[in-house]
Amino acid sequence: MSEFQDKVDNIKKKVSRTSLYIGRIPEKTKTRFIEVANTEFVEDYGLCLKYCLEQSIEYQKVKKQLFKLIEQNDKNL
Repeated sequence: MSEFQDKVDNIKKKVSRTSLYIGRIPEKTKTRFIEVANTEFVEDYGLCLKYCLEQSIEYQKVKKQLFKLIEQNDKNL
């Protein structure tokens, strides 16, 4: 294998470990995500995605607790 091909293969390995390609994103969602990443995360899409995922998980936890409180309140009425 040539030295050039070794370099290409090495770059491919690095990119494949850190890259994420998502093909089916609604256009408005993609545009909004890019806007948020550009303004809030200095164009760092990875950090923006991490933040969105963490917020989603936290929201699910809070929502679950809220529904439990509502259910308990309904039982006490």
